[in-house]
Amino acid sequence: MKHRISPSVPFPKLAVNPAALALAAFLAGLCAMMLAVYARMFLARLLYPLDLEWMEGGVLVHVQRLVEARPLYTAPSVDFIPFAYTPFYYVAVALPATFLGVSFFLARLISLLALASIPVAYLRALRTVESVPGRGIPWFALLAALLGLCLLLLEYFTTGAWLDLARADTLFLALTLWGGVVLVGADRGSHGTRAMIVAGVLFSLAFWTKQTALLFILVAGAWQLARDWRRCAILVITVAVLCGGGMLLLQWHSDGWAWFYLRRIHQLHTFDASRAWIKTPMELAYRLWPLGIAGLLGISWSAVSRKRPAAGVLFWWLFAICGVVTAAVGSGTQWAHINALLPAAVFLPPAVAASWTGWASSVRTTPDGDLHLCDAAATDTRRRLHMAWMLAGFAILLFHLHTRHPGAVEFERATPTAADRMAARNFIRTLRRMPGPILIPYHPWSAVLAGSPPHFHQHALTDIRGAGLPVPRDFTAGLRSGRWSTIVHDRHGHTFWRQWPGFTSHYRNTSAVRGRRLHTWAGNPCGPRTFWTPVTP
Repeated sequence: MKHRISPSVPFPKLAVNPAALALAAFLAGLCAMMLAVYARMFLARLLYPLDLEWMEGGVLVHVQRLVEARPLYTAPSVDFIPFAYTPFYYVAVALPATFLGVSFFLARLISLLALASIPVAYLRALRTVESVPGRGIPWFALLAALLGLCLLLLEYFTTGAWLDLARADTLFLALTLWGGVVLVGADRGSHGTRAMIVAGVLFSLAFWTKQTALLFILVAGAWQLARDWRRCAILVITVAVLCGGGMLLLQWHSDGWAWFYLRRIHQLHTFDASRAWIKTPMELAYRLWPLGIAGLLGISWSAVSRKRPAAGVLFWWLFAICGVVTAAVGSGTQWAHINALLPAAVFLPPAVAASWTGWASSVRTTPDGDLHLCDAAATDTRRRLHMAWMLAGFAILLFHLHTRHPGAVEFERATPTAADRMAARNFIRTLRRMPGPILIPYHPWSAVLAGSPPHFHQHALTDIRGAGLPVPRDFTAGLRSGRWSTIVHDRHGHTFWRQWPGFTSHYRNTSAVRGRRLHTWAGNPCGPRTFWTPVTP
């Protein structure tokens, strides 16, 4: 039932400081300019025709197999070795790729759409937490969602320039975030069963996008259990059927290989406890401490107003803590890159914004556009405190935006130029002139672009060897027989060459990749360097 407030009730007009409104407008304008700069970079990266990050090409090989209705989790071979990740991102790309074709553009576009959904989720999260009757345009939620996206983008480079890549991370984070939004919103709705099922589906899809979602699912389940055990049972059943049942089905369909790739390989990775529990928390604290202070300041308003914070505030702080723990665990895992810090960057902004909903709920907007305190008995001291809290919060955010904003050099390093795109296209033309078939283990999709069949990715080969499996026999046999007329290698030196048994005995380095130097723009720094051809008897 919606509450109605009679216009005859005398609400005291809030004497808003014009300087504070100007500061809010300035902050919104600053965010808009910041988003424009990032949008320009995202467009340049979206149009780059080769790998921005070295595993992107391997991702497209996975997508191509789904388009061709071929299984993902199979015995390792020279033709394909799956990555140790759950498959929903590949499915999400494969669905439109069935009609539009497999491409870097499409895979990155899926990640950008997931990124675009994050501020919308922030907005919905705040609308489900705040509970002010008679409110008009949700100015606070809109500004907080805009700020939340900007706060996330401030960590774009410190988390590996990862959000727009053809990788699963952004979709996993967006699905997890939306699962939390639906879960918190269920407290205010009458359709609890439906909300629990939807939240369970979203959390399950997040798990099937990246296994890291499991910790968030456990936290969400514990929170819902404390709120309503009946609804929690529905959530648990939904997740159990989709995740547990799905894993059993996939294990059966893959003849037992799914568990090896999705669990066994990760179990065999080493874990650096000092990096996980000391270095990573210290690094996050150094970067994000102003947001922690802003959150505490927002929560402290509840003590001033003597009102209990909404339950959703606790939920989003639990998810923020879960994001920090997930970042720590990911950072301590073998082969981890700084993209492991993304969960902390995504889930801290909604927690901070939710902390301020108590402050925001003490103000309402009337149809004439005036701001009024909802408490008719508000004193001048209360109004001054309200204004002081707002100015302090803006000051903290401005400080954080100023100190964390990346410089022009960082944008230049992450943005392919027209010359870089031309060099990439020239490399593809060069490959098409080379005798085939072609093997490019660091960039397998480049071989596909050159007209050769797809093959394994070097990272997947390293993973299975670390898990105790040998190099696939058809790969070593192919090297001995000269199966590939051209092999492109990214590395130089016997340390890398001997990873492929018999490589230097049966192939010789014939030339270097000429022209503008190609390189990746995120993650593992590498790029095609040398051409190898079979040794003639």
